[in-house]
Amino acid sequence: MPPTLEQQRLHFIDHLRGLMFIIMAIDHALHAYALYFGQFWFFKDYDRSIIFDAFYLQDQSIIMPMLFFIMGMFVIPSLHRRGFSGYIKERLIKLGIPFLVGVPFIVPLLSYPRYEHYQEQGISLLEFWRNIFFFEKLQAGPYWVQQAMFFYGLILLMIYKILPWAFKGFKTYVIWALKNPVAGYLTFGLISSIILGLSDLIWGAPWWVGLNKLFGVEDYSYLHNILKLFSLQGSRFLLVLLYCFTGAALSSTKVFYDRTFMEPLSKSWLHWTILMIGLGVIYVGYSLTYIDEGAYSEAIRNFFDQGGRWSEAWPLIWAEAPMVLIRTTLHGFFCLAQVITLLAVFKRFYDKPTPLWTSLAINAYGIFMIHDPIMVWMQYGFISTELPILIKFLITAVVGIGAAWILNDKIFRKLPGFRRILDSESIKRKIS
Repeated sequence: MPPTLEQQRLHFIDHLRGLMFIIMAIDHALHAYALYFGQFWFFKDYDRSIIFDAFYLQDQSIIMPMLFFIMGMFVIPSLHRRGFSGYIKERLIKLGIPFLVGVPFIVPLLSYPRYEHYQEQGISLLEFWRNIFFFEKLQAGPYWVQQAMFFYGLILLMIYKILPWAFKGFKTYVIWALKNPVAGYLTFGLISSIILGLSDLIWGAPWWVGLNKLFGVEDYSYLHNILKLFSLQGSRFLLVLLYCFTGAALSSTKVFYDRTFMEPLSKSWLHWTILMIGLGVIYVGYSLTYIDEGAYSEAIRNFFDQGGRWSEAWPLIWAEAPMVLIRTTLHGFFCLAQVITLLAVFKRFYDKPTPLWTSLAINAYGIFMIHDPIMVWMQYGFISTELPILIKFLITAVVGIGAAWILNDKIFRKLPGFRRILDSESIKRKIS
């Protein structure tokens, strides 16, 4: 008898995807309290600690590569099942509607607390939304993820259909890497490091690049704000695209259903965990130790932003690039170790559906879309308290994730039309 849909389901992938959204929410809970990287969050506390920077670096190195890796696994199967028009329609529903609703109505809730507290105390939310947000603070906020998923999926399908030889060539490399795991790990890690290094030097580690820069609209006009909606993190958008293509290539090999490969991988989870922890300690340690000494130098980026030429840049590159490239190389290999480790661990220990994991898998996307306003306003409220930042973080994380989970599961998924947007496709509530 052929396997049923439930038996074919890759439960460990469902559960891993759910975990990534939870890690993202935890990252957002701690972001306001990170000494260095808290400045890039919607709201920052006065009291911040480098300990949270360490967790931030770990979280940020894995969340998007893994999420887009998993997304890439299902793009081509969805195309085959639905056809191109059906695929686009489904993507517009699940990604486009949240983007169109979230940007004008949810993102202002995220931007307002910082503006009110640090720039214009006493301004009302309505006044901020009407007079400030659309003219000065317009941004995609967390909904950049939806637009990236939509366009990355399109890019993947274009390569797959228009340049099939390119996709087949990459798939051939992936198959070779599977058969030669040590060489595969080293070459893929090197490719990742080169992509990260060049991206970081050109666009800078924490900054975002969008259509406003592509078209040279830098005067903060309304057109600038509209174009800025379509932005990606400059140092990482190419790495994320690489992982998206890798997920698609691996999925097309059916390797995740191959017991002769997956069982040895799952049994080697401890070895990969040790490698991941070791690389993580080195990467995070180096990044924070030399964060003010050149590991995050933006001199090259600033040089090109000011109109500098490549012919004039080499002395600056020789002086500034080495410390940046050490960090990005560690980042590239650490990220890859995280991805492999999590695949091995979840295949080994979390491949069976349980009520908790199934609930998380079903609600993960909804948690992602709901948790930010809850957490940002809690961080905003905590600014006037004397609570230790560890307590602030723990309360924000637990209440934010718990409330988003309950609201999505008990309310939003029951509203007409919402389930089609919020549920992960074909995940079943029944536990066999």
